[in-house]
Amino acid sequence: MEKKMAEFTQQMRQLSGTSDAEVFKTIGGFADEGDRILDKARATESDEEKILVLEEGLAKRTEWVKVLSDAKDAMEEAQQAEQDDEEIVIDDDVEGEHSEEDQQAESDAMVGDVAKLFQKAVRDGNVKVMLDFMNALSKTPGTLTKILNHRDSVGATALHWCAFYGTEAHIALAKVFVKVPGIDLRLEDNHNQSACITACMKGHHEMLDLFLNSAKGLKCDPMKTSAEGLHCAHYAARQDNVRLMQVIQPLLTSENVDVYANASLTATPLYFATENSSEDIIKILLEAGASSAEGKRLEDGTVQSCKEKAQLDLMKQIALVKMLGGKTSEARSEL
Repeated sequence: MEKKMAEFTQQMRQLSGTSDAEVFKTIGGFADEGDRILDKARATESDEEKILVLEEGLAKRTEWVKVLSDAKDAMEEAQQAEQDDEEIVIDDDVEGEHSEEDQQAESDAMVGDVAKLFQKAVRDGNVKVMLDFMNALSKTPGTLTKILNHRDSVGATALHWCAFYGTEAHIALAKVFVKVPGIDLRLEDNHNQSACITACMKGHHEMLDLFLNSAKGLKCDPMKTSAEGLHCAHYAARQDNVRLMQVIQPLLTSENVDVYANASLTATPLYFATENSSEDIIKILLEAGASSAEGKRLEDGTVQSCKEKAQLDLMKQIALVKMLGGKTSEARSEL
């Protein structure tokens, strides 16, 4: 009997500490009363008196159990209310996320619309309009960066178009654009070509030099091969563009100078230079480690070396001189 009373009192004591609510304070009072009954029972002189005291205490259990039951219901209601609050918070968060997503979508759409107008002005080389744009956007530099990095329907950014046209006006615009924090010259168009490669393709050495030496943001790599296996050295050699080759000369290494183009242009930069008899470019490529034993892959899988190409061209020139009635010794001295 004493054990039952002690266990019940202990349970009430533990339960009373779970909350500061009034009902739990009442349960704490019951636990105190239970402890007093136990102390009184233990202090009795006879077992009969002890039993009477404990029976009196256990008789109060009906009242205590009723209060415990009410407490249980209160706890369950509180728990359910807490869950409901959490669901409301979650719903609010989701709605907030949707709202933020909608706002972001609207912001991106607005940037896209402005970027279209911006890029049209860039393509037209309209410096006055561009200055008006820049002044209007100077208070929100983050927006200006987004507009400059915006890729249009062909994947081109404002700097792609500057590189494509390469006029004095476009160079002047590019000089301003590359100073904008966050500008990313590594961005590629739908053909996986950066603004650097676009400048190389069009032979605009001043623009490429600007991209490589004046840009403050993330710079592009003119030696990164395109989908056709071409990098800037291929374009410079094919175009016989000495100034373009001089811009990328510090980037030429034995690892990238002998890269073969693929598709229909399966040749190295040195082979293209040999075809054009580009003495200055040939010298630059050889100094960078280009091999004259490499050259062009033929349809049968063999390679025609640059040396073989030069010798074949020489023989053709000599034959042509003979046909014209000249002397081969004169041809050799001229060649």
